Amino acid sequence: MTAEKPENKEERAARRKAERPRGFLRVFVPAAGVLLIVTGAVWLLCMQHEYQAAKAEYASLDALVTARESLPEEPAAPAATGEASEPAEDGPWAGVETEFRYPDFVIDYEEYRRINSRFLGVLYVPALKLRYPVVAAEDYDTYLTTTFEGTRNAAGAIFLDYTASQDLSDANTFVFGHNMRNGTMFGSLKRFVQEPELCASDPYCYFYTPDAVLKYEIFSCYVTDYASDSYAGFDGEEGYDAYLAKIRERSLYKPEEEIDFHARPRLLTLSTCSGSRHVERFLVHAALIGRHISP
Repeated sequence: MTAEKPENKEERAARRKAERPRGFLRVFVPAAGVLLIVTGAVWLLCMQHEYQAAKAEYASLDALVTARESLPEEPAAPAATGEASEPAEDGPWAGVETEFRYPDFVIDYEEYRRINSRFLGVLYVPALKLRYPVVAAEDYDTYLTTTFEGTRNAAGAIFLDYTASQDLSDANTFVFGHNMRNGTMFGSLKRFVQEPELCASDPYCYFYTPDAVLKYEIFSCYVTDYASDSYAGFDGEEGYDAYLAKIRERSLYKPEEEIDFHARPRLLTLSTCSGSRHVERFLVHAALIGRHISP
């Protein structure tokens, strides 16, 4: 048997150099795993803190809305319900119903405006118990990470498309909000697909402003993507009809009774994210069926 030749100084150095990466990886990989776990835990704690802070802020803001007690002379009327009976208007509201019932609230508009001068009104979707103040955005980004009170927070705020008319008189008005995991903001909109009986039983949403109460009826909701032509504008009656046909065809919700679209009512579209890829969107379309001028 031939004895192995002992390593010289240069050979030992080369061998140790070759073994060094393996030793480094044995230490680095577990350490990196621990670091990722710790980082993830810290991130989750921070997000949870933000969720709770935003939830508390909006609960405080919602206290500025209280249900009005029913009047003694109207014992048959449900509690917290108002009734509109104003003459029809001209212009963008021509032909819109003015005699209808709606959830009647006392809203402290002055306090909302004191807190945020860009306050527009209060959006209310009874089937989801969704009720939030809406702001008029100056751009698309600010209120994605800024709450109604101006705090930096991932929950952001519910905001009107910054290109939209602030009186909601556009043919199609978009309102945006985050799909929060805890169901706040627009996180509950997806329930219209998960629980179709919700929309079937109460397919209405309301927008309260200092000047008027607007009543909308939901007729379409579906998942699409951020580049969808559902976000595109349209012109004239033919453009309206083509757009309407597309969004009705895409809808996962099919109303039992169809809305009369002959007068081409103004639309309200609620938009939020869907899924985890940040490219999908969930849209809810509603048609204006009533507008009552506030006294």
